Amino acid sequence: MAMIALITATFLLVLEIANGQTCTDPIVQAGSGYFGHPIYCQLFYQCDTGLNRFEMVCAPGTVYNNDLMTCVTPDRAVCNNWACNSQSVGSRYPALCCDEYFECTGTGFSQGTCLKGTVFNASTRQCVVGACNDDRRCYRPIADDPNYKCFDVPDAAGNPCVYTTRINGQEIRNRPCADGTAFNGSTCQCSIFSSACPSGVNPIANKYLDNLCRVSFNAEFNTFPLGATTDKLGGVNRPLLSYFQTVGVRVINGNAVLRPDFLTGAIPYIYNYYLNANQLGMPVAFSVVFRWDNPTNGASLVLLTNNYNPNVCSPTLEVRVAYTTGQYSVFVTAVGATATSATTQVRISGNTMGTISMSTGNYLEALVTFNGTLSGQLIDRGSTGFVNTGNFVNLLPSAYLGESLAANKCGFLVGRGLTGAIERFRVYEGCGDFARLRV
Repeated sequence: MAMIALITATFLLVLEIANGQTCTDPIVQAGSGYFGHPIYCQLFYQCDTGLNRFEMVCAPGTVYNNDLMTCVTPDRAVCNNWACNSQSVGSRYPALCCDEYFECTGTGFSQGTCLKGTVFNASTRQCVVGACNDDRRCYRPIADDPNYKCFDVPDAAGNPCVYTTRINGQEIRNRPCADGTAFNGSTCQCSIFSSACPSGVNPIANKYLDNLCRVSFNAEFNTFPLGATTDKLGGVNRPLLSYFQTVGVRVINGNAVLRPDFLTGAIPYIYNYYLNANQLGMPVAFSVVFRWDNPTNGASLVLLTNNYNPNVCSPTLEVRVAYTTGQYSVFVTAVGATATSATTQVRISGNTMGTISMSTGNYLEALVTFNGTLSGQLIDRGSTGFVNTGNFVNLLPSAYLGESLAANKCGFLVGRGLTGAIERFRVYEGCGDFARLRV
């Protein structure tokens, strides 16, 4: 085993030396600042203006294309360090997970899995008997909590893109998985990445790394009932399957206006379970632009959480806002996850916060970004919600939390307890350039 490890390490070192690209490379500087990883085509590098190199991970099910400078499905991959043409069909190359590999098809690659009990050896390029040592960035979809009782079952008609929830004697059918995912009964999540859901498009592209940082989920507040769109699939404002539940919500001038229910006094909120049970890998960003009407000193609300009302999920992302004398304090907490095996993961909680002074008549944007660490900005968007007033506060990065936001069994609830208006709720999966969202 020691000899195999030595050969493997030597093989990887030779590849890294052969690659030779750095942030100072003229070819890299002449392009967009991206270049491929010397060993794994599931990884790539991004350079900032200071020529610092940051390692990035493609979304699960995708690999980096050096020519396009973005992550694509394996059949479209162009990897500079992986020879693949008509003369090298069948050549295999390492994946991040110990028992997986990529095999050349002549025009791209297909992803393969070794037989149970064997692992892929990068030196011999074959599956061999051995211990599994996943790269720390290996993605293996797993159940959120081994003690969680799963109330979700596969669709009775066999549609992999939807599932059924059975709870408290009720049956809720045709609950859609997020675009690009299919229901996995063994993990009780929409964790199977599938380009067939929904049919007719390639919705897994909604999770691709996107250097333009186009919105993957955009709540539309123009009509009622509410809808949602994406800018990453087939053009701008493509409708998504979206299921909203609302309390105390009206639509006025492109805003969702929230008020406590007049008859029952129920607190208002918007709930959408499009991202229920869905793995949100890095990089990902969330933006909520809202106005809080006449807040009182000491008042607080839950602006964004993946914990349904009442509490049914342990939140893995939550944004709380408190108001005191012209100041808004925003507290962001998150749980990151890193898979350590097929059935276990390490979870780390972290937080960041900031305080901004601004007029109560203005809209505030809470921008939350996650790329292993949690950070963001608070941005004063003026009286219309669209302008850059120049007033903003940075949320300092948290400690490293993991390679994805931990999944749970709830979608996202927005504006719980808010008396005011929400102009925007957006999710940017695969955002390759947070600078496009910041001011």
